[in-house]
Amino acid sequence: MSRECSIALLQWPYPDKVKPMTPTKPLPTIPPEKAKIVGLFGLSGHGTASLLDQVKKEIGEGEFAFCDGNQALAAATPGGLMVYNAFGDDKRPKYRDMALTGFEKECVRKHMIGVVTRFLALWSEELHCYSVTPIADLKEHTHILYMAMPYGCYSRYQAGIFQDEEVRANLKRWHGWQKGEISYLRHFCQANDITFTVLTPHLGAVPKVSSLIRDFRVLTEWHNRRYAEEQLMRIMSTPRSKTVETVLLFDADGTLSPHDSEHLIWRQVPDDLMPLGLQQTPSKEAYGQLGSTYKDYLQTVLLHEENFEDETFAAVCQQAAAAIRLYPDMLALLHRALNTPHTLPIILTGGSRLVWENVLKMVGLSGAVGVIGGGRHEDRAIMTPDVKGWLITLLQERCKANVWAFGSGEVDSIMLMKANQAVLITDSERWLTENVKPDWKDVLDLICPQLHDVILATNAPMALQYRPHEMRMLGRKLVREIFTRRLPTVFEE
Repeated sequence: MSRECSIALLQWPYPDKVKPMTPTKPLPTIPPEKAKIVGLFGLSGHGTASLLDQVKKEIGEGEFAFCDGNQALAAATPGGLMVYNAFGDDKRPKYRDMALTGFEKECVRKHMIGVVTRFLALWSEELHCYSVTPIADLKEHTHILYMAMPYGCYSRYQAGIFQDEEVRANLKRWHGWQKGEISYLRHFCQANDITFTVLTPHLGAVPKVSSLIRDFRVLTEWHNRRYAEEQLMRIMSTPRSKTVETVLLFDADGTLSPHDSEHLIWRQVPDDLMPLGLQQTPSKEAYGQLGSTYKDYLQTVLLHEENFEDETFAAVCQQAAAAIRLYPDMLALLHRALNTPHTLPIILTGGSRLVWENVLKMVGLSGAVGVIGGGRHEDRAIMTPDVKGWLITLLQERCKANVWAFGSGEVDSIMLMKANQAVLITDSERWLTENVKPDWKDVLDLICPQLHDVILATNAPMALQYRPHEMRMLGRKLVREIFTRRLPTVFEE
């Protein structure tokens, strides 16, 4: 990478020097509605403008507005883009605002999603970086898609500019700039609550991009609740559910098994094929460190879309499931719940639904135990902690069910608190000792009097085969309480 570009990367982004205005009277405290803006980024000359035109033709402008950021900036600046790039940081904000602020306001007014092509950096033919997008502009996006290009293809876009030998010598530089931009944007978006996806070759086809942009309209927390509710009500509308008094809701990773299914998925990806700029491998443990909001879980789903084609994802989920073994007590509990007419087990997984459907197939429970979860954006329902709590409320109020919730970590706290009875599965006695107990466990003990602690040691043999009367670690008293009927039967006095 050239010295000029290295300096530019270190100095990203340039601050905007805008003198604040002093209001003559107090301003309202209600923040303005933010437009949903999808930024389509890529290397200059790679074809983002062409992709924008094709997507525009495919999905139309009824609910979407489209804008070529460079064309808008050139039109707003007397003399065009080259004059704009010659301006200092004191003049640029005026023309950026003229070019894009009006577009964003129009999107808000018409309740449309804006799709705009942008460039993180612009490079001269002498391979100098002469312009970068400021942080203020980047923060206006709610989603960023980056159009990736294998560096071996770049000669098609630069034909005639370089001699063949020079093209081959410079392709690696362009590839390096692309890697730098992707790494920067992934880190920036994670820090600023913006979802980020690289349009890898299998995801970069026009129908796929169009589908993804359409989905951004409905990939919201409100819609997510609706999708999860629909799946739950589908399970609760089966003939069996008519006899159900008690629903047993299970978190998956760490509760049914000590394994982390998301880690098992990414363990199959070679280091050189891992997503560029990813700070750590997605896993349930990472959710606790990075946050457990809807956008955090959505970002993991988008990483699946970015890195795995449909058939590949199905294969890695099957491989991940093959490595999972269940706690014998939990496998026995699932079977007991299915064999008891007034109880119904359901798995709510914040990981990939397909992994746990494969696990259930291995233990002979496929189709018998309901699984609600995501993994791909077509699955819709993403099991965030808030959504798990919402589903418990629906079961209690709409279905009049008694809910037992089984979880294993901090992300399960809302589910455990809202349930009628809660069971925290731990894999070590150290969590239950006073001197090393996590802070969240102290809080949970105070506000969740219905909580039961159960230790299922990870060094004990795991199970794939069901054996009756295997619930020794859960204990007879707790098992009896779980399966006690709340309502008298017609045969009881």
